[in-house]
Amino acid sequence: MLCYNKRIDKSEPLSDWVNERFDKDIVYNKIPLQDRKILAAIDKRDTQAEATSSLGFTQGYMSTALKKANRSMDHYIFETGTRTEIVWRYWNRFLEKGEMPYFLDVEFEFVLRGLYCELLPLLHWYCSVGGLCRSILQFYLFDIDKMEDEVSEYLENASGEEKNYFTDYYGDQPLIIGAVYLRLMREIQRRREAHLHESDKFYTSIYATAEKIAKRLNVSVEEFIKQRFYPYITKWRNKRLKKFYKAYTSKKLPE
Repeated sequence: MLCYNKRIDKSEPLSDWVNERFDKDIVYNKIPLQDRKILAAIDKRDTQAEATSSLGFTQGYMSTALKKANRSMDHYIFETGTRTEIVWRYWNRFLEKGEMPYFLDVEFEFVLRGLYCELLPLLHWYCSVGGLCRSILQFYLFDIDKMEDEVSEYLENASGEEKNYFTDYYGDQPLIIGAVYLRLMREIQRRREAHLHESDKFYTSIYATAEKIAKRLNVSVEEFIKQRFYPYITKWRNKRLKKFYKAYTSKKLPE
């Protein structure tokens, strides 16, 4: 099993941390040893230069070898991987590059926008944004053929209030968004039955981080979010959306 020098965040359940490490170990052990060493070195260090130095490679060789190692991972995971392995790969690619293969990040963002009103309440049941996003990604990627039946069954058995809520928020949206919402609700119910509890630790930690950054910039938290954070995120995602649009239409996205 690979060793990791990363500190465990005490706010993250130990079981979640162990499961993520275990998933990585399973995948690493399915690819060639040399590729495994390269990816492990990158995973444990902050920069490619540090990993290059530790392995004794030149920068040029490391860049080529890293691309090959990533191809090995992609081939194994997308062809033979489990659902957990596939989700992990997509999510890590997003963290590393700000995008996912096949423009899946743009599709995923579309789903997040459709679930916007649910995201803050849902975060009470997850220790991180990453944990929630990985759940949504898994619910979006798999068993698409079952979604129509899942929605129909829910509407047949739901209370009047539940039906009205679902119709108001998801009646006019694509089927896949309503189905992902129902799967999320089932997951929350599963967590309740397992005697897990909601928590606001995630919110307090995020706000504390925003406070530190705002203080350094000599602005309020609200000013930092509105003037710095939101514009940066918007600009970053719009670039990706334009690439997506051009790839599928061969045209520029209208302004």
